[in-house]
Amino acid sequence: MPADAAATRSCAQALARVLPDRARVFTSPLLRCTQLAQALQRLRPELAATPDARLVEMDFGVWEGWRWADIPKPAIDAWTLDFAHTRFGGRESVQQLMDRVASMRVFSYTLGVPVVWLTHAGVIRAGTLLSARIRQLHRADQWPVAGPAYGECRIL
Repeated sequence: MPADAAATRSCAQALARVLPDRARVFTSPLLRCTQLAQALQRLRPELAATPDARLVEMDFGVWEGWRWADIPKPAIDAWTLDFAHTRFGGRESVQQLMDRVASMRVFSYTLGVPVVWLTHAGVIRAGTLLSARIRQLHRADQWPVAGPAYGECRIL
């Protein structure tokens, strides 16, 4: 689903004003993030983004694109019973998401320059937990409820 063009421009303008010259930019290869990366690069050509699959939102499998209210309660209940390891929708578990975000964090630290990720709420939530030194979840209530607002910047 494409991002709102005006909101994307606004977000890109805000980022263009504050990102350091030597920053490395990585983006989820999904449309909303690549749209933002392209808008940012139009304003700051030196900030060309590199797509990285580790920044893709969690894959919800058969539930992808469904509203939470429309997913059958037994499916959500089964997920919350083993929140870290259940492949919700048959695709990816929260722990798999955490592991790939952890891999991206380690890689980012090796670059020795400021790193910017253009990514999704689930990746940001995972990054927030990893920043707090939480590598594994044991219960669903450990997952951050408050996610980033659309276009919000978080420094981790």
